Amino acid sequence: MYLIILFLVAFIPFEDFILKFLPGPDRVYFYSRFLSELLIYASFVTVIGRKLIQEIPLVKTPIDVPMAIFWEIVIISIIVNQASIVESFINIRPFLKYVIFFYLIVNVSITLVQANKILLYTIYAGIVQLAIGIAQFLSRGAMDKFLQPRASDVEIGGASKNFVLLSGREIGSIYSAAGDTILFASFMIIFLILIISKLYMINTKDYNYQGKKYSLTKISRKQENVILITLILGTLAAISLTYARAFLFVAIVIVLAYLLLKFGSKRRIGIFLTITSGLILILSIQFVFLGDSIRINYSGNPQQKQQSIVDNMTTVFTPEYIKVARQQRLGIVIDVPRTVIYNKPFLGYGPDMLKTIDDLNSSPTAFIAVELKKETFEDVYWAALLAYYGASGLLILIWMFYRMYKWAKIIYHRTQEYLIKELSLSLMTLILLTIYLLFFNQTLEFRIYGQYFWLLPGLIFNLYHQEKLGYL
Repeated sequence: MYLIILFLVAFIPFEDFILKFLPGPDRVYFYSRFLSELLIYASFVTVIGRKLIQEIPLVKTPIDVPMAIFWEIVIISIIVNQASIVESFINIRPFLKYVIFFYLIVNVSITLVQANKILLYTIYAGIVQLAIGIAQFLSRGAMDKFLQPRASDVEIGGASKNFVLLSGREIGSIYSAAGDTILFASFMIIFLILIISKLYMINTKDYNYQGKKYSLTKISRKQENVILITLILGTLAAISLTYARAFLFVAIVIVLAYLLLKFGSKRRIGIFLTITSGLILILSIQFVFLGDSIRINYSGNPQQKQQSIVDNMTTVFTPEYIKVARQQRLGIVIDVPRTVIYNKPFLGYGPDMLKTIDDLNSSPTAFIAVELKKETFEDVYWAALLAYYGASGLLILIWMFYRMYKWAKIIYHRTQEYLIKELSLSLMTLILLTIYLLFFNQTLEFRIYGQYFWLLPGLIFNLYHQEKLGYL
């Protein structure tokens, strides 16, 4: 089972790129993309079934209770709102798939050496993606078509495999073998968290007596520092070249926060986060209400006119951008929560996306200023979750995030194992940043991001459980 997990960790980041070369009709390619998902289900059934037959108790985790309550709310919401079961399943499938993956990781038999190899394979996959992305940029467009994914017109329940990239992302942006700028940027965030956590840990006292056996290669600490710092700088460059503003902002915050953590104190980190949050709030209010009086050079839509990375970042502070955003993410984050709370505050409209959008658009209240469309609805994922499951479902998910973060922090301080500390540090960072990113993308539903998000807590809870029992 360990080898299957290792395969998934190494394969998923390149899945769309590899499968595009499959011979045969379009339908073969389309359904081949479900093989990795079926492998997760089959592995889960095998592991859990074996434990039940042998009467081995399943591993308990700190998020079992909120997880169980959340799925109860999902079922009740479907029934109460008379939502389509097929459409609801299609909508919840990405989340359900990786929750199953999480419980597979938690209950599989795994050693510290194997867990470290899984982590290293993730990092190696990131290095390959980073190298391909940089090569794509240097090729000045020569590699673009080769790296583009294969489109498909085959549908399941009205859903087809469509790539925004095929109709054009930002001119000059890179997407490596991930197939899309957003997918590539999101994976680079995971990669950045892992390598910067490793950089932090190899410069602690724990490294001297435990950490050497978990290094990237059999080299000195000084050499590994140089390699990791180089990878960090390269990752920052790659994320900026995707033109994905939210991910670039998050990447910068990660680096600054770790620098403060390493060379500063908790007090300085608190001051930094307070100032950053305050500036974001002030800028948001200033540009929403005073945008017309502020003049920043606007270079146009980067999908239509090539612009620099700096121009791409400053565009968000222009009245023109705010006007467009008000019809999309900004409008959703402002209008949808008010409408849900006013009409269906407890269980929402159900997880059937199309029905939910129609109900919101036809709401008797005046809160929805623009017509919501499925192409942009889930971009503000927190608002979408509120619409699907109401305040009850959203609060349970927030509780789940809190429990995951809290126990990652507890385990970081309690464990005596270097690798578990490193994984816990990565998970704490990932949870905080995911909370922010879910205001801009349905990040948890992305194949690459979703897999690694649930891989980390799965490994941590598994290994810490074994440590408490004295098995490590």
